[in-house]
Amino acid sequence: MEGGRRLIVWRMVRRRYARWDQAWDKAGPDWGRTGTGS
Repeated sequence: MEGGRRLIVWRMVRRRYARWDQAWDKAGPDWGRTGTGS
């Protein structure tokens, strides 16, 4: 059950950061996205 719970939290976090990625894409530079899952 722990794995499933972690997966749900991970999806929520990813969705939140996806919004940040869009903002960074508009800003231009890629340095703001280092370590977000390359």
